[in-house]
Amino acid sequence: MNLSTVTHVLAAAACALFLGCGGSETKTPAKKASDSPQQSTKTESKPVTEQPTGGPTKVSGDTVTTASGLQYLMIKEGSGEMPKVGEIVTVHASGWFTDGKKFWSSHDDGNPLVFALGATPPKVIAGWEEGLLLMKAGEKRQLIIPAKLAYGENGRPGAIPPNATLIFDVELVGIKK
Repeated sequence: MNLSTVTHVLAAAACALFLGCGGSETKTPAKKASDSPQQSTKTESKPVTEQPTGGPTKVSGDTVTTASGLQYLMIKEGSGEMPKVGEIVTVHASGWFTDGKKFWSSHDDGNPLVFALGATPPKVIAGWEEGLLLMKAGEKRQLIIPAKLAYGENGRPGAIPPNATLIFDVELVGIKK
């Protein structure tokens, strides 16, 4: 990933954070394409993951949907503390479009991202802010971020198309107070 792409991703992330985040969440089972919006059955299961040859980690288990529309699935439970606004987090992540095409990964150059949560101007997209505040140190989750919590109707020209839902495998490596 080149410096120009990183700059574009971070700049667009700053704009996206202002789209708003919800604080409450509800737990719902993973949905199949054939499920209608009215069908809802809760299943309790441990997450099952499979490392992909291409595309995001294949995860089964409960999908949690927050009030803002952010969805997440557990890949690996963490045992550390949860970060708070103002704390500095270290994160490794990879991002894909819903068709499975990878558009970015911190693993490509081996350098995790380090940034303050709730910074002004924001350092990451709103979906990341919300998702990371719900994680524990050492945890890895898959975040399914709707466009309104990512880059919105404008997208990020040359990198992210308009109204794109994005999928990230995010690991909260550490927290500095």
